[in-house]
Amino acid sequence: MCCGPAPFMAASRTISADLGVPPENYIEESFDAATEEASLQMTGDAVLASFKVEFAKQSRTIDVTSDQTVLSCTKKAGIKIPSSCSNGLCGTCKSKLVSGTINMHHNGGIRQREIDAGFFLPCCSKPLTDLVIER
Repeated sequence: MCCGPAPFMAASRTISADLGVPPENYIEESFDAATEEASLQMTGDAVLASFKVEFAKQSRTIDVTSDQTVLSCTKKAGIKIPSSCSNGLCGTCKSKLVSGTINMHHNGGIRQREIDAGFFLPCCSKPLTDLVIER
């Protein structure tokens, strides 16, 4: 388990790989704000898809492209969602998905029964359709 500033974690990741630590045994935890930058990339004639993400209780809607996490765009838009790790590890940002489809790659911060009940982690989820979130 590695936790610390980004340069420290990058060095730890490299050293662990050099020492032969299996990737599944190396876990990172970061408490920095998400820094994922939005960028529209063209591949051939295709442009990344953009989806509407509605926060039902706040009556706010933002645009999120298919290469961005919901949480990174939420922070950029000034919408407050509790969060800590931004990597799907802690579960602090757990939210209820009212409608829509996401692609979520978490690191243990949510249980299968919670996913089955409609919860997801915005920090590690990218939209596949327009979304409505109960927040």
